[in-house]
Amino acid sequence: MFKGENGITLVALIITIIILVILAAVSITAVTEGNLIGWSSDAAGKYINATNDENKTLSEFQSRWSSVDSVLSSKLGG
Repeated sequence: MFKGENGITLVALIITIIILVILAAVSITAVTEGNLIGWSSDAAGKYINATNDENKTLSEFQSRWSSVDSVLSSKLGG
C-alpha cells in the first residue's frame, strides 16, 4: 500500500459530505419556502371532494337505473 492512497479517499469523502449538505439545504428550502406541504394538503382536500362528488353521482345514477329497471320489469311482465 502506498501512503498517498488514503489522501484520495479522504478527499472523496469530504467532497461527498459537502455535496450531501448542499442537497439537504436545497431540499429543506424547497419544502419550507415552496409551500409543498400546503399544496399536498390542498390536493388531498380536492381529492376527497372529487370522491364525494363521484359517489353522489353514482348513487343518483343507481337510483335512476332502479326506476328504469322497475318500469321495464312492469312493462315486460318480468
